[in-house]
Amino acid sequence: MSSIVMKKPRVLQSARAIIMGSHNGTPEFLLGQRSKVTTNRHQRMLECFGGTLLDKDGRFSKGLFRENLEETGIKINKVISEVYTEHRKWEANGSAEAEYDEYEVKFFLVDTPTIKEVRLSPEHSGYGWFPMPFILLNKKVIRPSTHRAFEVFCKEFDPVKIAALLTVNPKHH
Repeated sequence: MSSIVMKKPRVLQSARAIIMGSHNGTPEFLLGQRSKVTTNRHQRMLECFGGTLLDKDGRFSKGLFRENLEETGIKINKVISEVYTEHRKWEANGSAEAEYDEYEVKFFLVDTPTIKEVRLSPEHSGYGWFPMPFILLNKKVIRPSTHRAFEVFCKEFDPVKIAALLTVNPKHH
């Protein structure tokens, strides 16, 4: 009789923040440009800020709050809504991170205080505020999971809801 041992998949978990703002009444979203120096994945692509859950306790919000503060200097007040989850096989891409079998990322719409400055970590070489049409139409420069999250965001959150959130707490400019 043969015994097959099923091992639990090793999953790299990540949490990312959809940070929304307004400029002259137009909704805009804060995206960072990935650094060419600190990563070999998705270099120079635009993405939502966030990162890996270091404590492995499965609490995405804890990692979300910590990573955004580290990467941008922006404190998240609260999570408004979970927007999108992607779970897929890990793509090693020749990196040393082949110790994972799967990748799971969750995107959250978050509330922040008014943002006066962004202090980037070395993981990002730049940032900007982008309107939704730019994000949806420029798939080649947006990290794939971020682009998919914004596609879902557009279907789930109508402009009236977005406008209501922005009038309560405008974020920048």
